[in-house]
Amino acid sequence: MLERIAGDVLDRLPGALLLVARSCHAAAMLAQRARIMARLTKAVNVHGTPSLHRAVDAEIATDLVSDGNRAREAEAIAQRVLAETPSSELITRARALSVIGRAAYWRREPDGRLPIAATQDSGAYLAQADRLFLEAGDRAAAGGLAPYRAMWIEFNLGRPLAALEILDEGLMLVSSHPRRFGFVLSFRAKLLVYLGRHDEAEAAAGEVMRIADRLGDRHLAAYADWELMRSHSMRGDAAATLHEAQQTEASRADWWEVAGQDFLADAADHLDLVGYVALASEYLERAKGVPGDAEPLIAMAECALLSRHGDPESGSPWYTATASRRASTGGSHSWRHTRVCAASIPTRARSLPARSSRPLASARRSCR
Repeated sequence: MLERIAGDVLDRLPGALLLVARSCHAAAMLAQRARIMARLTKAVNVHGTPSLHRAVDAEIATDLVSDGNRAREAEAIAQRVLAETPSSELITRARALSVIGRAAYWRREPDGRLPIAATQDSGAYLAQADRLFLEAGDRAAAGGLAPYRAMWIEFNLGRPLAALEILDEGLMLVSSHPRRFGFVLSFRAKLLVYLGRHDEAEAAAGEVMRIADRLGDRHLAAYADWELMRSHSMRGDAAATLHEAQQTEASRADWWEVAGQDFLADAADHLDLVGYVALASEYLERAKGVPGDAEPLIAMAECALLSRHGDPESGSPWYTATASRRASTGGSHSWRHTRVCAASIPTRARSLPARSSRPLASARRSCR
């Protein structure tokens, strides 16, 4: 559509570019979003009003906070925007609050832990953003916050059913936006896997795949296959787990730059869990070679492999590292730390000298 409009005309209409940029963000069209944002930043400097400058700054902060390593930078911009924006500019204020809420989630203690207070702050800001989006009539934007509010806040605080309720509300809010609906539904599938409700999870992932096929969306297709991989692994279905891991990677697109490292680390753990030990090691090494902010997940995956197959003594640094990062990966991954520790107990116990007086409980304590 944009190609039909002369470039110099669009560049004189930064408000139109802003709407397109927001639409690209909502649809997770990352490459298109980057190109539009580059044009928008230039256009607003020439033709922008104060309100447009504030709105564009909120979008810049939105892009920055997607990289957890730049959350503080994003929060500083968003706080300034919020302070400067009048109450009448509901969408700009809502987007700034959303950034502040997401940035709060990335606050960490020196040992990498996520403080409960940071989670609560994050939830409060995201709830404010949700209310403003609804007040402005932007139901789809409010629905787009549902995965953060559900997975980062409610599930992390040990309230999975509340998280499921938020995701269901989000699905209603985005029901007329198929791509957004698919993304929110993919998080519902993720949560259902964590809850052990595999039939429901796989049904949800199957619906995401049907939406992806209809839209020709490789990003959605990858997320559907990713959740199917996780579900099949937890069920113990080795062949299906391998198939879905391969299908996820076959749908590589611009999402890979954001989440490729996360997927490789996750796939390493889940492939190893069903017996693909050598392949899991390959995935783990690839994860280490991909830029990103998934270092805690890589540490946990390596710890998982060592706990099942490695030398317990050489693996001990990873137990320490994973323990310190347990909360930094959020509640949606901390159960995996517990699972890794449980898997390590027999291996570590077998490594004790026969005459050792240390009881098995000491192996258990080492995982705490």
